[in-house]
Amino acid sequence: MFDTYIFFLKSFINFNYKKANFIFNFRYMHNKYLNSKWTSVKKVKGWRHYQVRNVFKKKKELEIFAVCDKKIFFNVTYSEIRNESLWLPGWKEMD
Repeated sequence: MFDTYIFFLKSFINFNYKKANFIFNFRYMHNKYLNSKWTSVKKVKGWRHYQVRNVFKKKKELEIFAVCDKKIFFNVTYSEIRNESLWLPGWKEMD
């Protein structure tokens, strides 16, 4: 009886720890994109260097703007920004 109680208690603690860790990682994942800098592999609207202005968590999109021309901005999805054939993290020098 006591062994089952200890097992239940350990599993309950582990479950809550994993759940809290997942929530923390999920929030951190979204917040790390804010003000991050990106380089597009191909020119988009005439520019390559962009910065994240806003994070839309529900839509899973980022609003990015051209650093040299702040009037140019658009939204990209998380999957697009993680695709290395489209975007590179940081500002890189490209030909």
